[in-house]
Amino acid sequence: MLPRYLEFVQFQGIGAMSKIIQGFSRDKDSHSAVLDRESIYPDKQLIEQWPHNGGVKSWMDYNNYSGHAPGTPYQVWSLEVAVDDYDYIMGQYRESARVKKPYDWAGIRDFGFRGDGDPDKTFCSEEMIMHLAARMGWDTIKPVTIHPGAFRNILQAAGADPTISGIV
Repeated sequence: MLPRYLEFVQFQGIGAMSKIIQGFSRDKDSHSAVLDRESIYPDKQLIEQWPHNGGVKSWMDYNNYSGHAPGTPYQVWSLEVAVDDYDYIMGQYRESARVKKPYDWAGIRDFGFRGDGDPDKTFCSEEMIMHLAARMGWDTIKPVTIHPGAFRNILQAAGADPTISGIV
């Protein structure tokens, strides 16, 4: 059976919140998402933890690049996985979007303090690594401590390749 490719999008945000995340994590990447090329929403292929209603509330949902500030650079990282792993992991992301899993604003502090986070909420890179690490058996990874740059480094170590670079 042919392998499938999980496609993760890493953003280097240019807004105030992105700059805070970049400073706190000491990395250029400020946001992580996954592409769902089989999305039920043809114009929305990103699944991401993202602010809604002017940032007052945030949750996991389908989105498109238009939610990101014009001029924001991004890269797509493709990771080859077995078909059953792809189906499981994408199913988890789709379910988080379906139930609109809340954003864990407090979890961002855990990048540096290694806290426990809230199991019912996630931030972007935590959500991305959570299902991937669980399925791939990467037991030493604590998702609540993974900022976007660390997620990119894990993808690279796992054999992911940058396949697309662009600017919103």
